[in-house]
Amino acid sequence: METFPSLLQQHATQSSNRTALRMKKHGIWNSYTWKEVAAEVQKLACGFAATGLKPGDKVAIIGNNVPPLFFSILAAQSLGAVPVPMHADATTVELKDLLENCEARFAILQDQQQVDAIYEVITELPQLTEVIYFDERGMRDYDHTHLTSYIDFEERGEQFAKEHPTFLDDVASKVTPDSEAFIIYTAGTSGNCRGAVLTHSNFLTIGQAFVDQEGIDEDEEVFAYLPLSYSSTLFFVYALWVIKGYTINCPESNETILADMREVGPTMFYAPPDFYKTMYSQIKLRAENSSSKMLVKYLSTLMNDGQSWLGEKLVFNPIKDLYGLSRIKHSYVGNDVLSEEVFKFFIALGINLKATYGSAESAGCISVQGSSDLKADHSESMVGAPLPGVEVKVDANKGIYFKGTNAFKGYYRDDAHTNTVVSADGWINTGDVGEMIDGHIHVMERADCISKFSSGVDFLPKQIENALKASRYIKNVVVIGEQKDHIAALIVIDGDAVGGWAERQQMQFTGMRDLATKSEVIELISSKVREVNSCMEHVGGAGCPQIKRHTILHKKFSASAGELTRSHKIRRDIIVNNYKVLFDALYSGADKYDVIDSNGELVTQLRLETAGVTELIKK
Repeated sequence: METFPSLLQQHATQSSNRTALRMKKHGIWNSYTWKEVAAEVQKLACGFAATGLKPGDKVAIIGNNVPPLFFSILAAQSLGAVPVPMHADATTVELKDLLENCEARFAILQDQQQVDAIYEVITELPQLTEVIYFDERGMRDYDHTHLTSYIDFEERGEQFAKEHPTFLDDVASKVTPDSEAFIIYTAGTSGNCRGAVLTHSNFLTIGQAFVDQEGIDEDEEVFAYLPLSYSSTLFFVYALWVIKGYTINCPESNETILADMREVGPTMFYAPPDFYKTMYSQIKLRAENSSSKMLVKYLSTLMNDGQSWLGEKLVFNPIKDLYGLSRIKHSYVGNDVLSEEVFKFFIALGINLKATYGSAESAGCISVQGSSDLKADHSESMVGAPLPGVEVKVDANKGIYFKGTNAFKGYYRDDAHTNTVVSADGWINTGDVGEMIDGHIHVMERADCISKFSSGVDFLPKQIENALKASRYIKNVVVIGEQKDHIAALIVIDGDAVGGWAERQQMQFTGMRDLATKSEVIELISSKVREVNSCMEHVGGAGCPQIKRHTILHKKFSASAGELTRSHKIRRDIIVNNYKVLFDALYSGADKYDVIDSNGELVTQLRLETAGVTELIKK
């Protein structure tokens, strides 16, 4: 069975001149062949070896999608060391905790932003022996006692390779499928992030099952823009890349993602729901702002009547070209629920979009929808059948469990938590609840989010939040109702979508804070609340009470305040605690709430709305 380094050598030998990797820099796409990738990996691996990296040592990978970080991952794995990807925008405190937890000996950083994040705490991390940075801009005046430039590190490796010409081949051959390939930190939505330890076999077996089922080939063009710290990125971009030898394309920056994606025209694409929802909102906004009625006409009939020949030529093909979707053969969504409206829009547009399900503990993938699933009515929470080699079961409490070739080894330095998640016979608790319907997984809620209303009926907040977020005008929402007789909702609007709507209404506003208090915007959001209330038993289950009180927050939830994870998932407990006084005001019946800053100054006054009881629509 193969490993990541053995597959790299196969591509370098058998497909040496095929393009493996591209990155846009200063407006120009720069390419690396598989032969050139292998040469870069050799220099880095020998640089690591010359500096004392041993099999099993941990290497932190911190940055965005840039070729040197992909090379660094392969180089570490070729030595039997373990890459540990971390968020590029993590704070000093976050990085220090993770670097300590994984006992990283080396850290590979993209640029000055990441250097600044750990520079002041390097001396507090005695196990961290080397910090290497790639982008040298702004680095001239730093104390380099603990820092090494990427170029200098590669030169060290070149010298080592000259002195030990067979070293890399010898050490890479000792890497086995059971060797540890990654430590991936969980999102930490309900507690501390934990490092899931995964082997080469975990990724490559489930990856091979995926490419066989989905027909992924070596000619795919893949756009790499999501953080390397996501298990989904390591699966859908990195692992499948090394398995099939296709081409990865890296954008010039986070600000140029959409423009660069349009130039690439990927054939395979993975994104979380927010990406598709944002694209959908932009398309709708473009139509609504257009002086031509044609775009509105064809978009309004798309999901009901499908594409007409004229609509395809005049509207839908140009839309796909504009957003880089014209060549997509395989498109996937995961990490959360995509609303039925948005999902069906892309299917109607001709995008072969499929829902997937996975986690850090499963090497990024457990299941994927089959093509036949797309022809049936789509349920937002249906995520397909388990891939070959994976078993899934649901226990009496509706807990979802899996086991198989992709099952992780455990959490690094946390046997106690590993034992609470992994049963004696190898079943892994996903932390989700749901059901199996005709062999397909239906995910309903996180187990630790379920509580009860005062009536004793189960309260599944995520189901209600997802129903509200189906609106393109709502970015985020948290609902509470534990031991209450009705639900209260704290809503964050999508500033771009609501701003565009407000401009069409010829409203005057100065920003998101102002929008949140406008009567017209409040009514726009309240109408969605009433819509969800009208089908609450369908959304929240039999006996679920309605949303009686809600308000629009004047700002977004913040990762720096701990309200969102670095993967942009809400941290429910922290939000409920941070806004406890506001939630109390909603339940008190008050109609206004003053937001006061740390200096005692009034920031804004929120309006607390009463939705009223809506007649239920039985579904």
